[in-house]
Amino acid sequence: MVKTLTIELEGKSYIIKMNNECLIEYESIANKGAISGEKSMTELFMLYYCMVKVNNIFNYTFKEFVKLIDKNVDEVDEFNSMVESYNNDKTNEVKKILKVKALDVFTKYFEIEEDKPVEPVKKKKVSN
Repeated sequence: MVKTLTIELEGKSYIIKMNNECLIEYESIANKGAISGEKSMTELFMLYYCMVKVNNIFNYTFKEFVKLIDKNVDEVDEFNSMVESYNNDKTNEVKKILKVKALDVFTKYFEIEEDKPVEPVKKKKVSN
């Protein structure tokens, strides 16, 4: 489920969410992936802009948006909260996927079948 927040700019409320439409819009504007690596201030504000633009009727240009944010600095915390929440959700998804893949590799490597008990490994004596 996509988290939704509301911000206020110039007395008007706008919904912000980091959904697929937002990420695709960001990629088309920035010419780079939305998920990859650290972001410059410009890239962060482009992402914020896309959150507002795709989820509302929002006829401001990117430059106008930045000026609006300068007048409403407190709203940056809402954007940061949204990005942090999204990153935490994605991190948890990746952890789940890695756990499943690790278990799969482990069971294949040790030839474990689901419904059969695992036989203990017999230790061999090493002679000197």
